[in-house]
Amino acid sequence: MDKRNDDAVVLPTRAQLDDYRSLLKEATDERIRLRFLEKEAERLGGWDSPQAVAYRDAIKANMQRCAETANAVMEFINGIENSRLRRVFAMYYIDGWSWQKIAFAIGSHCEATPRNMHNRYLAKMNVVK
Repeated sequence: MDKRNDDAVVLPTRAQLDDYRSLLKEATDERIRLRFLEKEAERLGGWDSPQAVAYRDAIKANMQRCAETANAVMEFINGIENSRLRRVFAMYYIDGWSWQKIAFAIGSHCEATPRNMHNRYLAKMNVVK
């Protein structure tokens, strides 16, 4: 029995799964922007100006949103009880591998094998687009 069936678990959408790697990159970009803002504010002496505070808060809010969504995706993948299926999800969403590369990694020669495993699991869990 899959422990993902309880009502307390919030499943990510398919779009959130697809965006996982981009979310990590976006969070990194936001950290770079925040460091730049800090240096500019220090240079100009206006760290506490309303514009700097608003911009800083917006960056931090976006970083938080990215982290929460990425965390939900990781929890979803780590919560898959079947090891082979968990590896398929990790290789696809976290590592960014193609279906063919994943097929070879799990001992299959057909790219449809991991893709079908993936699609059946998402359908079983009612993960929506």
